[in-house]
Parts: sequence; structure tokens; C-alpha cells
Amino acid sequence: MAFTQFSNGSPLTFGFDDANASSLASTIGMRPQTLSISATPEFEAEGKNEDGETISYVRGADKYAFDMSGYLENETLFASVRSFTFHVDGSDRLFIVGSRKTDKSSQDFQKISIQGVCFPNVTEQD
Repeated sequence: MAFTQFSNGSPLTFGFDDANASSLASTIGMRPQTLSISATPEFEAEGKNEDGETISYVRGADKYAFDMSGYLENETLFASVRSFTFHVDGSDRLFIVGSRKTDKSSQDFQKISIQGVCFPNVTEQD
């Protein structure tokens, strides 16, 4: 991507600057424009005392939820994708597709989005 960036010296990154994201088009039929990944504990548990106050807490490893949107490049791939691998937090992770959406407009290219999850110990599609 060729552009000129100006700033006050703050190290801000412009655009979807990830080589892995570009390769998604050939894997899932999408030219990604946005990708949001959130991490939450896979499980949580609390121990309470007789007054109902938490006195102990356990947190499982992170699971990830994702929401990706972009432009449709290959309808067949997009309709059939069940999972894909993407590099997050230092590791290649298996993201499982949960839902898909297609937006059609008379004034824009077809936009699509997918949502799903990634669990720490689920590493392949069987």
C-alpha cells in the first residue's frame, strides 16, 4: 500500500496492515476490510464466603471471538468455509466460523461478514 502518513511522532498504524489478512481472500473468498478479535476467559469460577463475597477466583485460558467484514471475491469459497487459521498473540490459531452474512446494494460491491470463535485447545478441523 502506498500512502504518506503524517503525525506528531506517535507510532500509529494505518490500515489493515497484515500479510495474513491478505492471504484470507484466497482461503475464504473474502477481501477483508475489518477484523475485530476479542479475548475472554474460556471459563471463570468464583469461591464465595458465607456473606456471598468472592474470596477466590479462577480464570481459564483466553478464547477468542472474531468478527470480520470485507468484500466478496469468491462466493463458493465463502459459502463453504468452516474454519481458517490466523496468527494472533504469537500463535497460529484455528478460527471456527459460526455465522455468515451477505449485504447487497445497488450502489456498492457485495459486502460480507463472518463471525465465530477460537478455543485454546481446539487446533484442527476434523
